[in-house]
Amino acid sequence: MNEAFFALEEWVAKAEEIDKACRVELAHPPGPFRAADALRLHMVLAVMRVLHKELGEKYRPAPLLVRLVQ
Repeated sequence: MNEAFFALEEWVAKAEEIDKACRVELAHPPGPFRAADALRLHMVLAVMRVLHKELGEKYRPAPLLVRLVQ
């Protein structure tokens, strides 16, 4: 899910395109952005912060996610 926010911020694709690609190619319904909406962005960010603290830089929250929550 965090990688999807990095991709969106870097203009790799639109949110709808990323969701569709994940649904179709990765069998990940409903897609990372719809899932993030359902979970609530502040909860996604909270989880990413814990993962970052415990597991390191690989799990640093995407800056776009941080900005959207603030």
